[in-house]
Amino acid sequence: MVKGIHEQYFLAGSDICQTITFNSTTISQGKFKMQAVVYEMNKVGAELAKKAAAEVTKKEPHRPRFVAGAVGPASPSVEDPSSCNVNFDELVEAYKQQLSGLVDGGVDLLMIETCAAGLVAVEQYFQETKQERLPLMLSATVDCSSGRTLSGESIAEFYDRARQAKPFSIGIKFAVGAECADHIKDVNTGCGHMCFNAGGYEERPALFYTNISDFPLDGILNLMT
Repeated sequence: MVKGIHEQYFLAGSDICQTITFNSTTISQGKFKMQAVVYEMNKVGAELAKKAAAEVTKKEPHRPRFVAGAVGPASPSVEDPSSCNVNFDELVEAYKQQLSGLVDGGVDLLMIETCAAGLVAVEQYFQETKQERLPLMLSATVDCSSGRTLSGESIAEFYDRARQAKPFSIGIKFAVGAECADHIKDVNTGCGHMCFNAGGYEERPALFYTNISDFPLDGILNLMT
């Protein structure tokens, strides 16, 4: 079933699909008593997505498909980081274990979403393993009412910090929809991407398209997730 979902996204036009591993850390899986299989969850998740990418690429060799290993926040609530009762070093170690499974599963790049410890884990993981560093996509969740991240940074401040990791894309996630997209104009990065569906809006495709159609043409947006 998971492989089939990836195939449907690729066939619908996606160039990159994320693994279904957003919460696949020992911390997030602890409440399910699944810590022992976290490495396997990430490795198999990557392998399934890669198989789907390979099969669709075989059908359309002029347009190769790629897989991003998804790494997300470990807290049960993104809005309440204190609900994750671990320290920063423990978070980094949990993310490094997740990264190990994703890399061994063959992902082409890494998508670090709304988690500063995940970015630190990436740097430590590749330094320690001496493996070739994979390309990075980074994102932060932005509150539409304030135009700031959940930690209080402006989008410009987040961009200045994130670009130190030399990612090939820096993205913004919105909780409610495309009416919040103007916030990204604060930083015309040249490597911007947006994720509008963070779980809380009901816009139909036609309205969504109307709201964001100018962004690619204006050079503000290069990727959508």
